[in-house]
Amino acid sequence: MKKLIFVVLLFSISFYQAQSQTRTDTISIVGNHYEISGKPIRPNQLMKVLESNPNAYAEMKKANSSATGSFIFGYAGGFLIGYPIGQALSGAKPSWGLAGIGVGLALISIPFVTTSRDHATKAISLYNTGLTDSGSRGVKINFCLSYQSVGLVCRF
Repeated sequence: MKKLIFVVLLFSISFYQAQSQTRTDTISIVGNHYEISGKPIRPNQLMKVLESNPNAYAEMKKANSSATGSFIFGYAGGFLIGYPIGQALSGAKPSWGLAGIGVGLALISIPFVTTSRDHATKAISLYNTGLTDSGSRGVKINFCLSYQSVGLVCRF
């Protein structure tokens, strides 16, 4: 009888651990990069992972297009700010009008950045929610104790 209880306990512990590993591919945003299960991933790899969820993939495509707009305006603005500063440091007469235009372009890039971040967050949320939904289906086995007996409960 003791061996039977030991075997039942051993199997129930192994089933419990197997159920706890259903969300291994969760994606998160940490700072300015993406991680899958704590490991950094490049944006092009992320797009391949998100292809399995069409809604998340569509949101991430929107995030990428917004990010492209922010890079264009941000880099152009940075160049137009930096060029007059370089002129001033070299002793030439700086074109401060260009710096003003650069500041305007840099400010235009801010809404693109926030839009990109919002779409990326939504895409990752959709993907992670899809993992939770798919992982919750199937058989669940629980170990049960009562004052008279020991048993396993299977739920479909």
